[in-house]
Amino acid sequence: MDVLSDTFTTLAAAVEAAGSQVGVPITAEISLAVVLLAVLCTLLVIVSLARSLRKGTRRLSRGDLLLIAGQCDAGKTALFHYLRSGDFPETVSSLKPNTDIINVLHKDEGDASSSGGGGVGGIEVCDYPGHQRLSHGFFGHLKRARCVVYVIDATDKAALKNVAEHLYEIFTHPATNKLRPPLLLACNKSDVPTARKPDMVKDDIEREIERLRQSRSATLEGQDEADNYLGVDGETFKLDMAPCRVDMCRMSVKKAEVQDVIKFLADNYR
Repeated sequence: MDVLSDTFTTLAAAVEAAGSQVGVPITAEISLAVVLLAVLCTLLVIVSLARSLRKGTRRLSRGDLLLIAGQCDAGKTALFHYLRSGDFPETVSSLKPNTDIINVLHKDEGDASSSGGGGVGGIEVCDYPGHQRLSHGFFGHLKRARCVVYVIDATDKAALKNVAEHLYEIFTHPATNKLRPPLLLACNKSDVPTARKPDMVKDDIEREIERLRQSRSATLEGQDEADNYLGVDGETFKLDMAPCRVDMCRMSVKKAEVQDVIKFLADNYR
């Protein structure tokens, strides 16, 4: 307290001296009030700057939903049923989301249905349909997602154009840029001889997204669009430029080869 008092006294004396030099008499009380006001203003500026910095760096918390997405017939619903019960039923394209609370066991062999081993329980899962007419509701679920498993049909090269378009919309959506949910591109049907390897799928997707990025970049208007601009100017798009972490893996739900998916879930729900 003595040091603080001495500091105020010194500053007040300096104010009085400055007043004397310009011919303005300043009493000790006035000089002390000036010092206190200056200190108060400085503290207010510091608090305001600290709040601005916190607001600029703070991100919203992600939800707990596991969102399974992808194009029609890629194997989304098959994965949903396998994670829920270990079964591989015949499925058909649905026009409504499948939801449930599931427990996933992550053993070395990736068996989601067997007992024993470590696991993650009580995960809310949503298998969202791939129909274009339902795309408007997808991003409402994305806002609640802890992570996303995006299922790709590795045997259907033609469908990768639609995959790239959907991923472009996901990567440029405000929810992705604010929440940054990890995304796993799961290349399904990898047991089929004609299935493309994940590296090949990755190259095709990056090429299509680059084409979209170039064609749409000229239409960006306003700060909101600029904030969600995808990629880096002057560089060809790569998936590691996405606003969220993107991983890839091979998968065959039919052959129960889902180890990488289960590991992805274990990493995100521990």
